[in-house]
Amino acid sequence: MKKCLLFILVLLSSCRQNEQDLNVISINPDSQGEFTFNDVYELQSVIPLETIDSSLFGEVANIIFIKENLFILSGRKFSRYYYTVFDTTGNFLYRQNKTGRGPGEYTRISNFMSNGDSLIVKSDNKLTYYDIEGKYITEKSGPSTVFLAMEYMPDGCYLINYSITSADTVDGKYYSLKLYSPTGEYIKGFLPIPKAVTERPFFSEGTTFISKNSRTYFFPLTHNSIFEFRSEDKSFNELYKIKIEGIPEFDIFNVTPAQLEGSNWIRSKSMIWLLDINDKFLTLRINYGTKRNIAIVNREDNKTILIPNEKFNDELNELPVIPINNNKGTLVSIVNSLSIIETQTKNPNSIGSKLKATLTDNSNSVIIVYKMKQKR
Repeated sequence: MKKCLLFILVLLSSCRQNEQDLNVISINPDSQGEFTFNDVYELQSVIPLETIDSSLFGEVANIIFIKENLFILSGRKFSRYYYTVFDTTGNFLYRQNKTGRGPGEYTRISNFMSNGDSLIVKSDNKLTYYDIEGKYITEKSGPSTVFLAMEYMPDGCYLINYSITSADTVDGKYYSLKLYSPTGEYIKGFLPIPKAVTERPFFSEGTTFISKNSRTYFFPLTHNSIFEFRSEDKSFNELYKIKIEGIPEFDIFNVTPAQLEGSNWIRSKSMIWLLDINDKFLTLRINYGTKRNIAIVNREDNKTILIPNEKFNDELNELPVIPINNNKGTLVSIVNSLSIIETQTKNPNSIGSKLKATLTDNSNSVIIVYKMKQKR
């Protein structure tokens, strides 16, 4: 009897160790990639956006796809006052600019998001809802602090990625992620972070959310792992821990006072963004030291290949690839016309060459949508 029990315990321990090992993605920064961008991604659509005076915009912060429309938020963090709307063929529809403090108006836009049918503008401490034609629906009080991203769940709850941009507290603790009810009440927080770090906020572009089939994936700035949120049971799971070989593992709770000054702690960790994920692969952008690479990870065995950031381009169609935050659940690149014009094209029949022939350096941006290939 004792021998059988000992055997069972050893077996269970072995299973747990294997599961733990499977969830660690170890990346060798000196490894050479054998694949290219076109081995992993295939072109889905190219959308040149109409160029007229009222449709031109600058730096793109976010793209939202709602039904047959594209909503593009542009401008720098503290100077976003409008969003521009196109249909999915690139025709300009309208520009929303409701600056003000009355009902249906907003001050500057800190971010915007979709709940499936409408667009929601976050400004100061309220959320303003518009339909896809730009008509005012309603407004609600919202989180008063700055955050990196906000994602609506199918039940109307929403998840906020605060990272450490002025994180607040309602239960005596500080969190990187928080869940709220449809009416804005705080439900619970995930990924605690020390108060000393939140008092010195670091403003940085961080990974937003990728939602697919009631699952929401994200890689918060404050941690080393990819996480998953399941909307049906509001569970929060760590999927993968990312380790860069040769670089000490970062711990947000062991940040020293010297590292806190000027947010120097951020320079002691690898900066990682989750760009895309499906059942077979995930795509990461990784900055460590002076290196900038794209990592493609096979989710079946965690084997990883690296593509240098400057080679993460669509060579087949001769198009540059510049990923941008979006809610489409796949890789979306938004490229200004000058970047396409400067791209080296050799095949006159390639999409890049054809675009180059129709665009000028004053043309609006082009949206390029890719989907991951399934493993062969």
